[in-house]
Amino acid sequence: MDSKKVAQLARFIQYVIGRRPDEFGLVIDAQGFIPVSDVLQVLHSEGWPHVRRNHLETLDFHLGKPTLEIRAHLLRARDRSRLVPLRETVALPKLLHVPVRRRAYESVLQHGVRPQGHTGKVVLFADPALAKKVGQRRDPQPVIVTVNVQAAREQGEAFQQFGETIFLANQLPSACCRLPRPPKTIRPREVEQASAAPVPKTPGSFILTVDPFEDKSPGKQPGARRQRSKDWKKKRRQARRWKENQNKAP
Repeated sequence: MDSKKVAQLARFIQYVIGRRPDEFGLVIDAQGFIPVSDVLQVLHSEGWPHVRRNHLETLDFHLGKPTLEIRAHLLRARDRSRLVPLRETVALPKLLHVPVRRRAYESVLQHGVRPQGHTGKVVLFADPALAKKVGQRRDPQPVIVTVNVQAAREQGEAFQQFGETIFLANQLPSACCRLPRPPKTIRPREVEQASAAPVPKTPGSFILTVDPFEDKSPGKQPGARRQRSKDWKKKRRQARRWKENQNKAP
């Protein structure tokens, strides 16, 4: 990238992780870190599809000043002075939304929503569209759990707010969670292959299939008898000629 593109990328990243990560469905942990993979997904969806981790790692070198701090799979902005912190809140909407993977459906149904991710908290969204967008980063068809906030508070759950539309909780019991209809399960490839095998229409029986076949044994091939007859006659004629020649000899 040229210097102009590098400067534009740096400004955008600074806004995403150093000012308003909540606008993009991102949440910082207690030290201000966000997963690198989440930041890259946001960049790709916001017009920077070519950016990779190595671009982030060399950004400080190209700018000539410290901008990002990367530790293993997490990163944070060096300048976090304008970052909105987590805060306690009581002004909560009636309903909040949590995206979960399809394979977690039964677990949520039985045990509720448990903490996940780098924050160690359950992340909830006031906007269901944003919840779906965030959920699609981990599952193409996420399950959106609707949470009754009043029911959760009655069971002793407290909430923190991050930005304008993101909230965090320690856990959510199943009694306050409403799930949509169960998603269609994705069968493993081997199951699909097994199901492709023909199944008898009548249980406990089998169907005979009559196909034309050829007996390829030497004595049963088409025309073999005719060929043997010709060979026998040829050998008989040769023997007769040989005998006639012997009789003509002086």
